[in-house]
Amino acid sequence: MSAELVRVRTDVQKLTVQRQDMTAQLKEMNSEIVKAKTETQQVGVIKEEIETVQQEIQRGRSAIEYEKKTRAFNLEQEKVLEKNRILLVREIEKLRTELANSEKRARAAAAAGNPSPGYGRNYGSAEVRYGGSSYPDPIGLQQVKKSSSVKRYMYRNYLDKHCSSFLYQRRKKGTRNLS
Repeated sequence: MSAELVRVRTDVQKLTVQRQDMTAQLKEMNSEIVKAKTETQQVGVIKEEIETVQQEIQRGRSAIEYEKKTRAFNLEQEKVLEKNRILLVREIEKLRTELANSEKRARAAAAAGNPSPGYGRNYGSAEVRYGGSSYPDPIGLQQVKKSSSVKRYMYRNYLDKHCSSFLYQRRKKGTRNLS
C-alpha cells in the first residue's frame, strides 16, 4: 500500500503542477483576450478616423476642383472684359476725334459764314438772317452763347442719337440728367 500511496501522491503532485500550469495559461489567455478586445475597440476608432480623413480629402478635392473651374471662368471673363475695354477705348478715341473735328468745323463755319452778327450779306435774298451763323440750328434754338450745362445737354442728345456705346449707356444710367 505504501507503494500505491507513493504513486498516488506523485500523481496528485503531477496533477497539481499541471493544474497550476493550466491556471497560468488561462490567466495568460484571459489577458490576451482583454488586449484583443482593447485592440478591436481601437480598430473601430482608427476606422472612424480613417473615414473622417477620407471625407476631408474628398472635400479638399472638391474644393480644388471648384477653384480650378472658378479660375478658368474668371480668366475667360477677364479676357472678355479686356477685349471690351479695348473696344471702348477705341470708341472713346473715335468720339473724341469726331468731337474735335466737329468743333473745328463749327468754328470754321462760324468764321466764314457770317463775320458780323445781324443781317446777312446777301441783300438780294428774300430771307433775312438774324444771329451769327448761316447754318440752321439742328436743335431748333436761336444762336446764343451756350452755357456749359446746355452744351452738356446737347452733347448727350448727340450721343443718344448717334452712339450705341456700351460705356456711354452705362455712364448715362449712373449720372443724373442735366437739362
